[in-house]
Amino acid sequence: MKDQQNVSFTKLFKKYRLKSQFITLKELGDTLSASGFFFEDSTLSKWQIGDRIPNDRKILLVLIKIFAENGGITNINEADQFFESAGFGYLTQKEKDELPSFLFATDQKFSLCQAPNLTQHFIGRNGELHKINQILQKDKSPIIAIYGPAGVGKSVLAVEAGRLFGHLFPDGILWSKLNITDPMNILAKIAFTFGKNVTSVKDLESRSEIVRSILSDKKALLIFDDVESSSQLRHLLPAKTKSCIIITSRNSAMEILADAYPIHLNCFTLTETFQFFQTKLGKTWFDKNELPRLKPWYPPRRIPVSPSGGGGAASSKSFDSSTSASWRTVVFSNDYKMDIERIGKVLGFLPLALNIILTKIRQGKNESVSELTKILEREKSRLELLACEEISIRSSFEISFTTLDEKLKRLFESLAVFSGEDFSQEAASFVNKLDSIICHELLNQLCGKSLLDYSQSGRFFLHPLLKVFAKEKIMTREPFLLAAQYYTDFLEKRVRQKQFANYELLNQELDNMIAICDWTFENKEQDLFLGLWKNISRFIAEVGLWDELERLGLLVYRCSDLPQYQNIKADCCINVLSWINFWKGNLEKAKGWAREGYEIAQKTKNLHLRSLAQNRLAFIFDREGNVGEAGELIDLSLEGLKKVNDLSQIAETLRYLTYIPYIKPSHSSKI
Repeated sequence: MKDQQNVSFTKLFKKYRLKSQFITLKELGDTLSASGFFFEDSTLSKWQIGDRIPNDRKILLVLIKIFAENGGITNINEADQFFESAGFGYLTQKEKDELPSFLFATDQKFSLCQAPNLTQHFIGRNGELHKINQILQKDKSPIIAIYGPAGVGKSVLAVEAGRLFGHLFPDGILWSKLNITDPMNILAKIAFTFGKNVTSVKDLESRSEIVRSILSDKKALLIFDDVESSSQLRHLLPAKTKSCIIITSRNSAMEILADAYPIHLNCFTLTETFQFFQTKLGKTWFDKNELPRLKPWYPPRRIPVSPSGGGGAASSKSFDSSTSASWRTVVFSNDYKMDIERIGKVLGFLPLALNIILTKIRQGKNESVSELTKILEREKSRLELLACEEISIRSSFEISFTTLDEKLKRLFESLAVFSGEDFSQEAASFVNKLDSIICHELLNQLCGKSLLDYSQSGRFFLHPLLKVFAKEKIMTREPFLLAAQYYTDFLEKRVRQKQFANYELLNQELDNMIAICDWTFENKEQDLFLGLWKNISRFIAEVGLWDELERLGLLVYRCSDLPQYQNIKADCCINVLSWINFWKGNLEKAKGWAREGYEIAQKTKNLHLRSLAQNRLAFIFDREGNVGEAGELIDLSLEGLKKVNDLSQIAETLRYLTYIPYIKPSHSSKI
């Protein structure tokens, strides 16, 4: 059984490692190696689970330095506590002299930076950094609010802004993570940083006033990370100050930040994803894995930013968005570009998800990038794979989800039915049986919580990984059944109004409709499936998505064996499966499907379908060079089509015959 001392060390070791943003023990091991201390991963693992603790004061001292430099340990009390937990008592004065000066926080001026080191592999975000630079030029004490969904890189951007513009804040950079620390402790830390102990002040309002007084003549950068609500900030924001405040949050609807400068952070672009792969994996990994490259590797190198001076305003020279993230890059082969692009699309280009996957690639736990891509494309295992030790995409999403009330939770879960690029408010209203105005307000609230985003033309966008998360949450079939009914009505309305020519409107919903088709088939809702198929097949054919049409046609064929569905089956054989194979040049397959459709039509005594089958077979025989049989079938087909008054198909047949004048059916002149 682990003794109490080991348990205490284990708890603090894990706490400070995670606060320092070392996602894996290997990353911490690499940093220790750079300091001259080499350990097997198994040794670090034993420290973490409490089977062993360091037996050398020098090792502990190096760990404290690393944790302090990366924002894990923020004051000398934490350093002493960590040292004591390993059974070595407190730090000696000589040992303290080796530690960063900001841990001691007196009134003297020094270069203070409490922000963690998150920007080792920082890329992109030039537009956002340029905007922050412009804000700092025109406002001496701004509040900047960085918004975005979990995992998009809000904290990293805030820290990078501190790194680039820290020279403007002679009183240092103070960083606090609000999801793990309460306002009382944050106020105490700020006060202690500037040499004042306020722990005896137990009233939050009084402690806040003291800290506001301290900050009134300070020019510092205060970063409040991961803010969830206005109540967390109410006692932290100084009334009058020369300082700048950067806030990161998933919640863009906080009233207290109504006057803040908003920066809405999006996921990476494809170009930024390529850059992230290059910088995260590094030259060593590329050399080891011998990836094909089209020109020599040059290590990524950030163009240094020249400080413009002590407390002066940011100048245009202090940050140049065109060069701050300039890279000399490796050029991937087309195969690897395709793999990276596939990974990016599956992960929705979410930076945290990409970081987790790249960490796994570096650890060598997967056979290849290509194999990893295939695993990620399996939706059911995707979120399971996106976890690395204590960092998990699912857990990050869960934090946002738990802040919703029951009505918003139900609405968010229901959005799992929309598998397309985006969806309309009208569809969401129908699926949730909500009034349109109420639904719009609730969707706006989800956008404010960064669980949803605005798309074009008044539509809404759900991130691909959030879509998978929502599917895990949904526990009822009703939203899917309602979605099937909505899209059936949607298509029938367009047929009645002859709006199939409005490709833009239908294209917006096509992926959603196809996904619901699949769901109704998989869940044996045959009537709904075939009702959707009847109208969606026509549009899919008109836009030329033949592979998708053939795939759905085969599903129709499989599920239409019952007597009441035989005419639907015959129609699918003749007008979809035979037609597609005819134009693909698979004449034997086309002939087989047309004959099967003809036989079914014979049994059901459906003259119209029988005539269409004869028409299709005539074209196939013509293509094969069997002109005589083609002519006979054309005769029979035109005779039947005339009886059922299908003037459209007659006209199409006659048009076709103008290209093959050697076939002269006896009925064509009469028609």
